[in-house]
Amino acid sequence: MSKLIETLKKHHVEIISILEGAKEKGLSSQEGKDSLIKGKRLILAHLGLEDAELYPKLAKHEDTKRIGQYFSEDMKGLAASALELFERIEKGNTDIETAKLLGKVTVNLKLRIQKEERDLYPAYEKVAD
Repeated sequence: MSKLIETLKKHHVEIISILEGAKEKGLSSQEGKDSLIKGKRLILAHLGLEDAELYPKLAKHEDTKRIGQYFSEDMKGLAASALELFERIEKGNTDIETAKLLGKVTVNLKLRIQKEERDLYPAYEKVAD
């Protein structure tokens, strides 16, 4: 397994742990808010790594180009929901709608992670140097 994929998979575990931990601690607690802010930084770093290294590599190869494009485009909606969640938390909004959004983002990220690890990362491994 390439170092990039190892790093991305490690991020996945950390991201889900952070989101679930924030849910357990409660959004109104300082610990829960701090956890989500840490999650935001990690998600942004993760997306940056994918954009800088993963997708460009996939785009260079005809047999992986389409899967890279699909996953890159598909992530935009999920990223927007996650950023909305973090913005609400940063503004101190910890109402029921924010809690619902946290649940939605967590579930959608889990599904996305399963798809990435099942389909996207093996495609990358085929073309990795």
